[in-house]
Amino acid sequence: MWPGGTAFASLFFAAFTRTIPQALEESAFIDGCGRYQTFFRIILPLLRPATATIVTTTVYWYWNDFQGPLIYLNAGKVAPLMMSVYKFMGANATVDWGPVYALCFLSAIPMILFFLLTQKYLLKGLVVGSVKG
Repeated sequence: MWPGGTAFASLFFAAFTRTIPQALEESAFIDGCGRYQTFFRIILPLLRPATATIVTTTVYWYWNDFQGPLIYLNAGKVAPLMMSVYKFMGANATVDWGPVYALCFLSAIPMILFFLLTQKYLLKGLVVGSVKG
C-alpha cells in the first residue's frame, strides 16, 4: 500500500463503521447469526463504498507513482507507464511535445475509465461520513 495508505485505510474504515447502526448487529444476533456471520453477511456488504474508495485511491497512487520506479526500476527494459513517458521525452534539450502529450493522454484513458466505473462507490464512500442523520 502507498505510504500512509495503511493509516488512511484504518481511519477511513473506522469512521465508516461508526456510521453503521448497532441495531443491525443486534438484530442479526437475535436472528441467530454469530460474530462471523454478522460480519460477512451484514457489515462487509455495507463496507463496499469504503472499500471502493480505498481501492480507488490506492490504484490512483500507484498509477501516478513516479519516484518509486525512478529509484528502483531505472535500469530495466520494462518500466511503468509514467517512467515510459519520462523516458520518451529523452535527454536532449529540445522536446517534441506533441507525441509526449499524446502519450500522456493515452496513459490517462485507463484511469478515466476506472473512475467512471467506480465513481458511484467512490462518492458514496466520501460523502457517507459527512452527513449526520
